[in-house]
Amino acid sequence: MQDQRILDNDDVRVFGSKAVPGRGGNLKIVDPFTFGRETDDGWQIQNSERLKKKLKRTMLLELSRKDAMPDERAKTVRNVWNLNVKDRWRLYRRWLMDVAEEYRRTISLFQEQFEEGAKRLKDIKDLEDLEILKKAHVVGMTTTALQSTANFCNYCDRE
Repeated sequence: MQDQRILDNDDVRVFGSKAVPGRGGNLKIVDPFTFGRETDDGWQIQNSERLKKKLKRTMLLELSRKDAMPDERAKTVRNVWNLNVKDRWRLYRRWLMDVAEEYRRTISLFQEQFEEGAKRLKDIKDLEDLEILKKAHVVGMTTTALQSTANFCNYCDRE
């Protein structure tokens, strides 16, 4: 019988001479990134574009799902390959959620530091403006500028 490929949501499998341990039969896993090229043992995958599209659709579908493995269950996993496909995707989505949460925490810390630095910079610029206003003999400004700097004008001894 000629070699045939079987499309599965889990792996791309090809009947071949090398057996994959734990998979049963004489199936071997094919690297999906070798589509259109020959595999290690000289076999070429047919309809590689169709297979790429199917894998892309499957990945987008799985990544768009919101169900993730509970944290307690994820901590008990010792070997990812012992999980079924559905649980592997749920674990992957848990990992994505954990990484995203860690990034959110890091970003919020940096945001707080940035806001503190921006406030200090504004205070320093305000003090600088105040010193300039105190040393000036004549200060001319529009009414709009006067509103925004009214608290500075209170500290100046000018009329």
